[in-house]
Amino acid sequence: MTLAEAGKKFGMPLCTLKKYIAWGLIRGDASSPESGAYEEEDFENLGLICMLLRAGFSEGEAREYLLLPETQVGEEGRIRMLRKKRCTLLTQIHEKQRLLDSLDYLIWEKKSRWA
Repeated sequence: MTLAEAGKKFGMPLCTLKKYIAWGLIRGDASSPESGAYEEEDFENLGLICMLLRAGFSEGEAREYLLLPETQVGEEGRIRMLRKKRCTLLTQIHEKQRLLDSLDYLIWEKKSRWA
């Protein structure tokens, strides 16, 4: 598979894939995007990168997460990062829930006024 094909498959711009290769997050040679030297395994971190970005990690945080060593200390660092982001997401969910509750109350109030 070429890098361009991988970009289409994973829905990522070629420049982003080249950046991830330069960072060492994807195996390969960013200077030859049309070479067919890529295998599925070369992109094994791409799904994880996408999930981390959707969860609110910055590209720098995702890079830091992936470059932590495969040791107990590295895994503890990953867990800390995941828990911190989880806490942030949970706070955002609770804030959104409070807004939904407020809207539901306003709807109930408006309906009750005319009932």
